[in-house]
Amino acid sequence: SLLRFFHNHGFLGLHTQHPWWTVDGGSREYVKRLVAPFADRIRLGCAVTRVIRHGGAGNAGRGGSTPRGVSVLTADGGEHAFDRVVIATHGDQALRLLVNPTREEERLLGAFQYQSNVATLHTDITVMPRAARAWASWVYQVSRDKTGRVIPATHYWMNRLQGVSEREHYFVSINLPGQIDPAKVIKTIAYEHPLFDLAAQAAQVELPGLNAAARGATETYFAGSYFRHGFHEDAFMSAVNVAELLLGRDPWAAAPAAAPVPAA
Repeated sequence: SLLRFFHNHGFLGLHTQHPWWTVDGGSREYVKRLVAPFADRIRLGCAVTRVIRHGGAGNAGRGGSTPRGVSVLTADGGEHAFDRVVIATHGDQALRLLVNPTREEERLLGAFQYQSNVATLHTDITVMPRAARAWASWVYQVSRDKTGRVIPATHYWMNRLQGVSEREHYFVSINLPGQIDPAKVIKTIAYEHPLFDLAAQAAQVELPGLNAAARGATETYFAGSYFRHGFHEDAFMSAVNVAELLLGRDPWAAAPAAAPVPAA
């Protein structure tokens, strides 16, 4: 897993590092453009609690009937019917949402584990090496607490990564909140990051097949960064693949024109 990570980032050679491109304004800008055609239909602040697939024994709707399709239950007590559902969450979250998951869903989605991490956006330069020449986009630090326990941390130098400022240095530190000057903390965010162990890597190979088998069956599809390396690009690619599966064509290509209706 570590070697695959290093290979993906071009860390296994002297001159193999990949050039980084940054979206002007951050990831929220490309999200805005992607959702623009249907932004008025997005429901925010309405958490999904369960996903029920219909059509089998024991899957009757709340009124006693047995509808087709998929029902999405939300935290406000709503139940919403759809022909198909795409669950774009972490793998373990997707599995928890499913009522009566299939054996394949349990086996594959259950292979992904996540680790809780705390990300702190701040301006405290003491987290970086004392020698400014040693500063890098990513700085890995290993320290010990009072009990001798090893505490690993990673610091992202946002000025170099994304050009956020020319006047002040900004950093994002993962898992080192206690050693950052509180007066220089801008925001703290709790994240969960995937652990790509051997079981997860083996499951990744079969995830596209899980989506392909959903057509005409569960009509439940999955997307997320856990399909590959855990990055934005990986989540994006998995979503494009699902769109291509559902549309039967390249999602970026123009939809074929409807056939003319013959005159009566």
